[in-house]
Amino acid sequence: MGGMIGMWLGIHAPSRLKKLVLSNTGAKIGTSEIWKSRIETVQKSGMKSIATGVMERWFTPAFRAKVPGTVAQIQKTLEETDPEGYTACCAAVRDYDCREQLEEIALKLW
Repeated sequence: MGGMIGMWLGIHAPSRLKKLVLSNTGAKIGTSEIWKSRIETVQKSGMKSIATGVMERWFTPAFRAKVPGTVAQIQKTLEETDPEGYTACCAAVRDYDCREQLEEIALKLW
């Protein structure tokens, strides 16, 4: 979500930025259907119902095998995340789309 906030600032409030680095983000992430399904799953079945799938998307099989304790701790943190806050963030990501505005981000080359 930080990348989305950065893009929004770059478009709507560029004077508030000295530099903008966008990494591992997108002007539109996923589809509305994917986010709607995730929200509904969490609302119906809780955070644990999505945790394993999230770990599989976030971490490669090799990484999960190499540091299972680290992955388990991250999964536990996700499972303990407030479902209401998580689904609100999912809705924000679902609704954000600045593909048509990206060219408005002014770049200064140093």
